[in-house]
Amino acid sequence: MPELVDPGLAELTIKWKSAPADVRLTRRSDLLTLADLVKTAYSCASAVVPALDIPFATGRDLEVALDLTRDLGAVLADARARARIHSRAIDRALGNNCDRTLDRALDLAIANSRDLAEGLTRARVLGFGGFDNGIEFDPVSITDRARLLERGRGLANSLARELGTACTNLADAASDFTGVNITVADATDIDLAWLRWDDNTQWPNREWADRMRRASVEHPPGSGTYIVLPLTDRDPAESALV
Repeated sequence: MPELVDPGLAELTIKWKSAPADVRLTRRSDLLTLADLVKTAYSCASAVVPALDIPFATGRDLEVALDLTRDLGAVLADARARARIHSRAIDRALGNNCDRTLDRALDLAIANSRDLAEGLTRARVLGFGGFDNGIEFDPVSITDRARLLERGRGLANSLARELGTACTNLADAASDFTGVNITVADATDIDLAWLRWDDNTQWPNREWADRMRRASVEHPPGSGTYIVLPLTDRDPAESALV
């Protein structure tokens, strides 16, 4: 089974997280869409990990883990198909060439999910009829099965970590605007719900700063950090002023 290698999703998304704040703000919808796609994949990968941590896993246990792994592969393939337009929009805003870096990173994750599924299939075949029914089993098969499961656990954990880090990076890229200068950004038509900012965030003008303060709640209280509330969560009088 191949190991995760660079460039991976975590490395790619940390670059977007550190991109200029005005670019991140104007491409916020693309970043949020990518974050949602990766989050779904992360949830699938996270479900595989505990499914492989069962001591003396039976054939039924491996069937469950295999089904979850196949679900992960399908989710990753869907993410790859849907993510390209958004990643290219971000790259264009950054002045980068659209070099299919995200495609390759997702291809790698898909390949690893397929290898994980193949390994689990082989482990299940080795255990068929023996481990589940108490039949005396070839020690070599037992060793091979244990080795396949150990490698599968390592790969599942690597996928979950990679996807989890990428998800966090994308969420921060889209929503963490504490201490940054966005005076040159045009946020007029951008949905700012759940965006984080603080007293050091520089908005385009005083009017914008006042609007954001009215539209936000300090969280946690006394921290000097604010979260922009969705329109439905704001006081009606305040929403009318924003």
